[in-house]
Amino acid sequence: MSVKKKLTDISFKRDETGRTIAYLYGRAGYVVPDATVEARLRTLKLWLIVVPILATVVGTVIVFVSFGQVYQWPLSGWCIAVALPLLIDIVQRAVVRTVTRGMTTAGPMGVAEGLQRICEAFPRMWRFWMWYFVATAPIVFLGSVVYLAFGTWVPGHLLAVAGIVFSGCMIVGGIYGLCWRVRSQS
Repeated sequence: MSVKKKLTDISFKRDETGRTIAYLYGRAGYVVPDATVEARLRTLKLWLIVVPILATVVGTVIVFVSFGQVYQWPLSGWCIAVALPLLIDIVQRAVVRTVTRGMTTAGPMGVAEGLQRICEAFPRMWRFWMWYFVATAPIVFLGSVVYLAFGTWVPGHLLAVAGIVFSGCMIVGGIYGLCWRVRSQS
């Protein structure tokens, strides 16, 4: 199985009548009319996966090299950090709308079904991320508590409170994800 097929299979499924449904961006599904359109949509979906990853990696390096550590960033650094993901999102939505114009819409894919498809397509990756959440949640919690006790930067205190809440979500999500995966296989 090719990498392209492995990465894009999650976004394509067959309905009960045998039609192929493509979920390119978000929950909206579109009926794929034929195999050539499906091949084009799979290529597009691969680009929709790869481009944000590359932009994030390159953008992060550029922002950190240009502005230093997060606490040293001027307003322009924060604007770039917020604007880049928003720009990527807007462009992706526009591309998907353009490509799917005129295609028949299908029912939306639910969050549970989407997570189940990821779990089935990449079981080792799913297990890794769930264990990662469980293992790193205490570290995030402790780091946040320590910063609350000894930190001096006021916005850092707000981030520390968010870190405490986030660490709770991480541990609960990781444990639930591990239990959910076990239940879904039986």
